[in-house]
Amino acid sequence: LDGRLKSLILALKHWARAAGVLKKQDGFVPSYVISLMAIYYAQVCHQLPSLHQLAKSSRQRGSEVEQHFDTEFFTFKDVGSVAFASRDSEATAGFLVGCFDFFDTRFDWTNEVVSVRMGQRRTTDAACFRNLWGKGQTGFHVEDPIELGRNATAGIRPEVVQQLRSALAECQCQRSQRSLAELLCPDGSPLPTADPCQIQMMMQPKRHFEMADLEHGTHVCMICGVQYNDAW
Repeated sequence: LDGRLKSLILALKHWARAAGVLKKQDGFVPSYVISLMAIYYAQVCHQLPSLHQLAKSSRQRGSEVEQHFDTEFFTFKDVGSVAFASRDSEATAGFLVGCFDFFDTRFDWTNEVVSVRMGQRRTTDAACFRNLWGKGQTGFHVEDPIELGRNATAGIRPEVVQQLRSALAECQCQRSQRSLAELLCPDGSPLPTADPCQIQMMMQPKRHFEMADLEHGTHVCMICGVQYNDAW
C-alpha cells in the first residue's frame, strides 16, 4: 500500500542492529517488534490503513473488543482492491527521519500501545486492549496483532528499552551534523554491500536483496553488489 514501508523497515532493522538493541538473544528487541513499530508509525502519521480494520469495514465485523485472537484481516489478494494512495510525497529518507522523530518526541512510552491491528493512537486503558498482558509493567507496549493478549515487548530488559530510547534521542541530536548513512550506522559500520556473486543463489535466483540508498534513491543488491534505480 505504501512503497516506502519496506525500505523503512529494512533501514530501521539495520539501525537497531548497529545500535546494539536488536539481537536474537533473550532480553533484546526482536526484529518483529521493529517491523510493527515501523508499520504503526506509517499508520498514525501517514494514514496507512490497518489490514484488520479494512476487513472489519468491508465485512461488517462486530465489536472491536476481541477476546483472544484476531485472524480476520485483508490478505495480499485483498489489498489489490484497496483504493489507497499516500497523502504525502515525502521521500523515503524523510519517512525514516519522521519515524525517528515520532518515537523520540511524540510517542507515549508509558501508556501508548503500538497496535497495527487498530492503526490508531490509543492507550492501555482502551477496551480493545483489555486482555493485553503486562500493562504498566513492561518498558513499552507492542500488541501482537493476531494473539491479542501477547505483548511482544514482554521479554525485553528495561535497560535495553532505555538503550533504544537513548539511541533514538541521539539520532535526533545528530540529524543536522551527520549524513543519513551515518545516522543509520551508529557503530560506524558501513551500510550492507556485497562482492559480485560467485554462484547462483539457489533460494532466490531471480531476485536481488536490496539495501536502499535512501538519500539518492538508488539500490544495491546485498548479494551481487549491483546498483540500480528500480523500486523495491
